[in-house]
Amino acid sequence: MNIKEKHLGIPLYLSILVFGLCLVGVIVGSFLDWQISSTFSNPTSVILEYTSPLLTLWLFSAAGIFFYLGLKQNNKQLGLFLLIISILYGGYQQGTWLSKQFALSFVDNPALYYSLGYLIGLLISIIESLIIYFLIKKDIDPKYLLKLAIIIFLVSIFSELVGNFFKGMIARPRYRNIMAEDSTLLYQNWWEFGFWNATGDAVRSCPSGHMIEAALIFILPLFHPLWKYSFKGGEYVSFAIGLIIVIIVGISRIYNGAHYLSDVSFGVFTTFIILFITDHFFLPTIKKESTK
Repeated sequence: MNIKEKHLGIPLYLSILVFGLCLVGVIVGSFLDWQISSTFSNPTSVILEYTSPLLTLWLFSAAGIFFYLGLKQNNKQLGLFLLIISILYGGYQQGTWLSKQFALSFVDNPALYYSLGYLIGLLISIIESLIIYFLIKKDIDPKYLLKLAIIIFLVSIFSELVGNFFKGMIARPRYRNIMAEDSTLLYQNWWEFGFWNATGDAVRSCPSGHMIEAALIFILPLFHPLWKYSFKGGEYVSFAIGLIIVIIVGISRIYNGAHYLSDVSFGVFTTFIILFITDHFFLPTIKKESTK
């Protein structure tokens, strides 16, 4: 296998780097999860607690535009329908997270913070769609656009399903819930499976849901051929941006006491492996392109 062969729009060695970082995180966390969190975490912090998903939820607006442009010639009505669905879905997801943020300011008025959250979330989704529409080329292969849109939704859905399955099976208490006053929760390693012995968010630490969502940003290098204003090596810049976003969100989740290092690493691995496999089957022709 040629490590310079393209996968996810980048050479294979960069994908190996991501897998390697995840493996290191799991190994180190397996021995030092509690020590790292007890030294580094601030369970009262809410840094990026409710807003970090906004860094990646714009991908659903992008998927809507891809659906529309990909189907514009042969089935414009279906393309328009999928565009609207994508905008509404992205707006709903962003509204859900923003509502939680507004709830911190309007504690006694749920109607207000829900209304604000979902209204602003929908507005953001519409603006994102318009920006993406004007930034991408209009002569891109429709099949490529459709495949990208399908990949975004497939990977998002399957990674969330897989993540929720393991969250319940592992049933690991979060650090901040263990440290909460009068908490009866006890620390457990990720391999000490609880097998659905408890319910509730307090025991859904592994893998990290935020990281499952954030790792979808690694699809960004596949967007490189779409932009009107692109430059040589842009896919590497896209990968670097994605990696930085994932690292920032990961650090914030550990700092907030919401997850341990191994939780964060497992979350990234869950989405990245599904993204890698999906890319392999949906975009096989890209693998033929390699750096000489």
